[in-house]
Parts: sequence; C-alpha cells; structure tokens
Amino acid sequence: MENKITEEATLPFNLDAEEELKYSQSKIKVVIHANNEELALENVTLVLTTQKVLIFSENPQKVVLFFKYQNAITHGIDKQSLVCMISDLTEKFPGEEEENDEEESEPDFILAKIKNTNSFELDDWIQVVGDYQLHFDYSALGQEALQKVFQIFSECSALNPDEDVPEHEQNFLDSEFITADNIDDEGRVHFNNQEDGEEDGEEYEDEDEDENEDNNDQDKIQEEEEGPK
Repeated sequence: MENKITEEATLPFNLDAEEELKYSQSKIKVVIHANNEELALENVTLVLTTQKVLIFSENPQKVVLFFKYQNAITHGIDKQSLVCMISDLTEKFPGEEEENDEEESEPDFILAKIKNTNSFELDDWIQVVGDYQLHFDYSALGQEALQKVFQIFSECSALNPDEDVPEHEQNFLDSEFITADNIDDEGRVHFNNQEDGEEDGEEYEDEDEDENEDNNDQDKIQEEEEGPK
C-alpha cells in the first residue's frame, strides 16, 4: 500500500501495537443515519488504520467512535460525501443467548451514548454496530480529497475481508456503489469486478455462437440419417 497519511496526524490516543496509521483528515462533518434518526457531528477527524476506522472529536465534547472494516458492508461516493453502510454481521438463532449485543445494536442507545460521552479513555470508545449509514462530508475539501480517502478506505478494507461472506456476495457488495470511474464515454456502466476487455453483451454473443454451432450439428446428423437423395 503506497498511500501515506494526508496530513500530519497527532492522535489523542494510542493505536494497537500492530496497527498502522494510513490516513487522517480533520475538520470534516459526519452525519450518522439510524432508522428515522440522524446525528450530525461537526469538526471531527477521520482516521483510517490498517485495522479499523476511527472518528473523534475534541470540541465541544471528547468522543471516539470506531468500526471495523468487516462491518462496513459497502462504501462509495455520493455527490460530495464518502458513504459507508454499517452492519453488525451477526446472525441470531432462536434461543441463542445475547450478551448485550441487542442493546449495543439499538440505534437509540448508540446515538444517546455518543451525545453523552466526554472522554478519550479506551473504555469510553463507542463501537458503531447495527444498521447505520455514515456520510462524511468532503464538500469543503474537494473531489481530489474525496477520491483519495475513497481509495485508501478501499485498500484498507481489502486488507480486512470478512471471511464469513461468500466471494460472490462480496463481489456484489464491492460494486454496489457506482462512481464516475464505472461509466465510460458512451454511458455504459462497468463494475470493478468485471474482467478486463469484457464488454456488456459479450456473454450473450458467445451464447448465440454456441446455439448456431448446435443447430449446424443437428443439420449434419439429419443429413446423414436421410442419406443421399
């Protein structure tokens, strides 16, 4: 991974020993959407490491949010924002005991906890789990900065695959968001997991060729059975 930190970062907390800082950008706005509620945090710092995503604010309150890349089921660019869709990725079975997982995943609980936290202590960090959308507003920084954070996020996410998600589902999630890079000059959409040189409709052309070959084989068989006239 060649990308470096975009600004000199001074974090008010320590990272894990094996964790590497890849990106830090201050003075952005994040809006957290949960069901019919939303919470906007102004003047936050977005931090991308090799293991997780952190969001922290020092004013008007001290708060640290984080989520793991495995919980970001998809991410992409929407206008002037980086958008992440979060899930807890847990499957509940009837009768299975839940040790506060249900409580921690409730949007009301998470948003209320964010509002009432004023500490950088590790025990007070808030993990974002559940069904959420996070919008990081890059309108003040421009498209170049937005493309940069998207690229680094994608690279860090690739380092942390969710091994419980089948490959075909992961490919779908990776291509769910469409950006300008997915659209060619003629307005056709190409997904990132599409093989190089493969054009839309190529699969159908191959099917037509196979069908024609089958028809020719059937004609030859019929001629042999009928014999010379």
